[in-house]
Amino acid sequence: MQKIRPTRAWAVLFLVGLGCGSEPTPTPPPTTLPDKLPDIAIIVVDTLRADATIKAATPGLDSLAANGLRIPFAWSPSTWTAPSTLSLMTGTHVRDHGWDLPFPRFMSRAGVSYPSVEDRTTLAEVMKAQGYRTVGLYANPLLSRTLGWERGYDVWQQVSDGAMNRALRQNVRHLKQNDPDRPLLAYLHLLGPHQPIRPSRAAAKRWGVTAETRHRTRKGIRIEHAVKGKNKARDQYIRAYHAQIEDTDGTVSQLVEVLERRERPLMIIVTSDHGELLGEHDTWGHETSVWNQLTHVPLILSGDHLIPAPDVLSTAAVPDYIATALGIEHDWPVTIDGEPILVSQRDGAIALSGDGHYRGVWETDGTTLHGVYDVRTDPEEQEPIPDFGVRAMLQLHRGWWMAETPNNSRTAVNEALDAETRSLLEELGYMGHGEPDEADQGNEPEATTQPSTPD
Repeated sequence: MQKIRPTRAWAVLFLVGLGCGSEPTPTPPPTTLPDKLPDIAIIVVDTLRADATIKAATPGLDSLAANGLRIPFAWSPSTWTAPSTLSLMTGTHVRDHGWDLPFPRFMSRAGVSYPSVEDRTTLAEVMKAQGYRTVGLYANPLLSRTLGWERGYDVWQQVSDGAMNRALRQNVRHLKQNDPDRPLLAYLHLLGPHQPIRPSRAAAKRWGVTAETRHRTRKGIRIEHAVKGKNKARDQYIRAYHAQIEDTDGTVSQLVEVLERRERPLMIIVTSDHGELLGEHDTWGHETSVWNQLTHVPLILSGDHLIPAPDVLSTAAVPDYIATALGIEHDWPVTIDGEPILVSQRDGAIALSGDGHYRGVWETDGTTLHGVYDVRTDPEEQEPIPDFGVRAMLQLHRGWWMAETPNNSRTAVNEALDAETRSLLEELGYMGHGEPDEADQGNEPEATTQPSTPD
């Protein structure tokens, strides 16, 4: 596939219009492969918004960032797992790979299910061709659907967050016993703060999550406890969300320790498939929108064989980053050395930015501008800015992007979800918000303040 880059004239016009600095310097790829190919770990923490890693205590992530790069303006290509993960695996925008379909419950109501993407090369396929053993471990059952992201993996296995450390150790042990010199590509997808959440007792105590909240249901705290509950219940859900992130940070550190025991060069990439709305726009979860809290995700590049990366980067550029760093020849559509552009797409709606600060949001028809926002001063995007110049530049850049990016689409297959998949998706809240527990419907006092960060 041809790499997509704007012309130099477009880049200069866009950067001047937004008041940005100079263009990022393209990074030339290494001329040869490293003598010893590094192990590569892509750790995806589901439903992790970028600002939550600042509010929560994340020493593991902070340590990785201290030994590498933390990309300040990283975006997910979509705001739910399926299309976003397909972009991460194939290095393509959602508009290009075409999997812009609604949540499972909307599809299942129509008696249809998931189409597979078979016409895009995956990162695992490229790395396997370079001699890597490819292992994918995932806690989100959505990834059990054969949408194409599993192609190229020697192991593609669903395990819980709590069992992932053990599963990774087993795969590392297998590699040591059978082919110790073979490099490893590990894709590790944690559920993290995706509902239902149940933080540890210690993390819950730090964040002021009550025992009643923590034990509300056997499997954890669900979004409907916030959606249908009183302000106190919403406050508790936000606290529990951040507490769960602190627990997940510990899990990430454990996974890194397992990989480090291989005593090989190691490149680690930590990111998320999308963020989460915690009451902004009167919305909870990650349903049909492309607001800032959903698109802005953490992206940390750490370890060996790192190369410079721009401050503005889509997670769809991860395959190109890895290939470029290792000198592997492959032409990914979304690249790290293109002009700065962030795009997220959901059910036709588009969010676009050139610097991570000014964001244009378009309606589901893809052409009607909902508004332009400056998230430096208005992170919750409550007031569109009237600046005509910024609006015009974002409109022009959106027009270029849509013209230059292939517009493909997938048609859902006529196949209902099986009972096991439906049960798993219901557990994760994908099939709709239910009614709150009776405890949420009582006359509890209204909270008048936002949840505070613990000392």
